[in-house]
Amino acid sequence: MILHFVFKSILLTQLSLAVNSVTCNFIFTVTLFFFSQDILISRYQSKVADSKLTVKLKYAKKICDEAFKALTGNEECSFEINANALEGVAKGRYVLSLVADFLYKRFIEGDSSYTKDLDVEREAGCLLDSARKLCMEGSSTTPQLYLLKQLVRRYGFDCVRTMGGYKELEWILPPEARQQVSKLATMNSTRIDSQILWI
Repeated sequence: MILHFVFKSILLTQLSLAVNSVTCNFIFTVTLFFFSQDILISRYQSKVADSKLTVKLKYAKKICDEAFKALTGNEECSFEINANALEGVAKGRYVLSLVADFLYKRFIEGDSSYTKDLDVEREAGCLLDSARKLCMEGSSTTPQLYLLKQLVRRYGFDCVRTMGGYKELEWILPPEARQQVSKLATMNSTRIDSQILWI
């Protein structure tokens, strides 16, 4: 009986130490992730603060490509988080927030700085292609959902619905969301038509 009690207490102590170790590793990993993201933001801002728009777009594309490589090159050990994967996630989150800003300025505000210069237009297209690749060709839909979340949080759902109307931006909305947007648009136009009849 005493031996059984000692064995249980040793087992519980080891289990407690293992849980504390996992908790510490998790907290360290999360801290490392946010620290990495902060470093990326300050590095990007310091490198391109006074640069031309083409340089900013090229650098954002570079970050996007690096994120894609880090996130897709790590599929064989998908259950293990390593430094490369964390850096890939941080880069992906950061670049998709830049892409959200770019998409809004270009397609919603109609910022002419993206269309009046051929070099800027080319680099913007390259960034858009890289962002589409990151969102659509990876093993996870998380980047696509993150971009969608950034757009809705910052600019509202109407912005996303408007962007979904552009052929080159259809990839932003997942197929099931595209169907819901179509249904909403049909319902709204029907509602408006019925309201006109009552006027």
